[in-house]
Amino acid sequence: MMDLILVALISVAVFFLFVFVYIRENAINKKLKLYEKTFDLINQNIHKLEKELKSRSHHENTTGGDQNLEEFSEVSRLIIDKFQELQKDNLEFKESIIERYLELENKIKPITAVAPSSTGLDENRITTLFSNGFSIEEIAKQLRIGTGEVEFVLKLHDIK
Repeated sequence: MMDLILVALISVAVFFLFVFVYIRENAINKKLKLYEKTFDLINQNIHKLEKELKSRSHHENTTGGDQNLEEFSEVSRLIIDKFQELQKDNLEFKESIIERYLELENKIKPITAVAPSSTGLDENRITTLFSNGFSIEEIAKQLRIGTGEVEFVLKLHDIK
């Protein structure tokens, strides 16, 4: 009986752990999508500004206009470099989150796999002994297992 309670508690804990990981993963994905949208908007605005400055420089034939265009190009290159660094950091963060999630899943798998406490041979011996007239207590003593386990096996085989 205690084994069943322990398995139930572990199952509930694993379930809540999965729910927590799922909720956390969704929150992180929302943030990553927001970052991606922001990066796209910044990139679009930089492109529009460069187009606008180029079109203005064609209309202005003064050297001051060329100097402004060069300054803007330099600033926009710096912004683009920073933007690419942010994208790289974002990608690394996303990959690390995925790795952490997979590690957590791999750590949880052994917990969720409930190892049988007895082999199929023990189950066969329990059912054979019970059908031969042995009591639950006698079977438990002979096989050196708990009476609860004997009762559980008999219930599984619909004998008791």
